[in-house]
Amino acid sequence: MQKSGVVGRATTFISHCNKAEFGVLVAALCDGGADLTRRVWVDIFTVRQWPSSKNDLHFEVVIEQCPSFMVISPSPWEVRNMEFNDVQNRRFPTAAKAQMPFFRIWCLYEIYYAAKFDKPVAMICGSCELWRESGQQQNISFKSEEGLLIKMLDAIDVEQAEATVASDKDMLFNKILSYEGGMAGLNRKVRGVIEGAWRACSHPELVCASCGDAAAMAVVRERAEEYFSLAAEGGFPAVLQDLLLRDSNLIRNHKSVYGMTAFLLAAQGGHLTCLQLLVEKGTDITVANQGGVTALKLATRNGHVACKEYLLSIGAQ
Repeated sequence: MQKSGVVGRATTFISHCNKAEFGVLVAALCDGGADLTRRVWVDIFTVRQWPSSKNDLHFEVVIEQCPSFMVISPSPWEVRNMEFNDVQNRRFPTAAKAQMPFFRIWCLYEIYYAAKFDKPVAMICGSCELWRESGQQQNISFKSEEGLLIKMLDAIDVEQAEATVASDKDMLFNKILSYEGGMAGLNRKVRGVIEGAWRACSHPELVCASCGDAAAMAVVRERAEEYFSLAAEGGFPAVLQDLLLRDSNLIRNHKSVYGMTAFLLAAQGGHLTCLQLLVEKGTDITVANQGGVTALKLATRNGHVACKEYLLSIGAQ
């Protein structure tokens, strides 16, 4: 298998629930003109497959080795059609909670761990469809449901998250409590990732580019002004750097909504590497949005400690 090139070092770690349809996983990975030769590591296969003294579920080392990270979630119709009041009170259907990573403690911890090491985290949420044209082989397509990610902001609560094995929850709670911010810190971090990722979800080319797909990156370059802010908001530093190397004026010329520049969007999502890159390229650190909110205030309000400390160190107010 290794000699054939089918298997090898993975470039993207995939967080996915084992109760979710595998077809959604496949369709999501193929969406947006993805590089079909890209190797991925799906978390449900994170068992020890090499000589080691580590536990079978020691996935942290795999996340650290993969340059990018992706969350793939189905979009059950029961959740899509939920009333706002039910969402706020977390009255999510039991069957849906078993399929969606935002309710599973393993997946939440994976997202947190990836964000902690400033990995680019892409999120894809949607459904798949099988279809066949006359005389042709069966095809699979993906339908994005990025609006569902917004509902997930109210769903994130690691203390209420579920695990198939009760002892796993106790073990992860101990790990989470040892990190800065504990349970509340994890919740803030994951919500920040969702806020940054939800708009990118509807741009599969950007998601693929963040995972290193060359053809997708070429598409992003052609529409640099459109994708510049999205790359900062989503926390995709490699994409951001690529665009700036080709046109450093993007920092000054790009258009923003409600005065939210790339710098402010990166601070809002807690994307430290993107912040540092934009500062190195000469962005205005005194900028505020139309409501007068600065990058420091955004980072502080959303609990992004590392970004807050960095902004203070460069004199941002």
